[in-house]
Amino acid sequence: MSRVLLAGESWVSAVDDHKGYDVFPHTQVLIGCAELLAALAAEGHDVTHLRSHDVAAHFPLTLEELDAYDVVILSDVGANTLLLPPVVFEEGRRAPNRLRIPSDVALVGYDDVDFAANWIVPLTSVRQPTREMGETAARLLIDHVTNPQHEHERVVLEPVLVIRRSSGCYE
Repeated sequence: MSRVLLAGESWVSAVDDHKGYDVFPHTQVLIGCAELLAALAAEGHDVTHLRSHDVAAHFPLTLEELDAYDVVILSDVGANTLLLPPVVFEEGRRAPNRLRIPSDVALVGYDDVDFAANWIVPLTSVRQPTREMGETAARLLIDHVTNPQHEHERVVLEPVLVIRRSSGCYE
């Protein structure tokens, strides 16, 4: 069993419903990782989920606190959320830099977005074969629509690990 910290993958959605001349504003918190949390728990992992709006105040401030976890997942949590805990943002006091990468923490992203290689510390990332994914999806869809004997198939495409400095390795 491993201890997992998942920070993020939630958001607050603010919506205005218009019904004639009347406007009904409402907000809701959405959790985008509910299935992942359930799957991890089902496999016996001890998971702590910090919703995005709780990350600034409750994400570990020290390596010792971070070491309590075997795996740390950041999902759609921006640098300001980590760099500006409430004591900095609200009170103007100093706080530890939680982003000392790669000297303290190895960081790996997913999707290898265009700017990953150009960050101050270039981001190690998993690159998906997006072109091959699109071509395969199109081929399967066309076959499904045009072939009455079409049989569903499972296709597994291999991602590529692009190693950059954020993982503590050098290009």
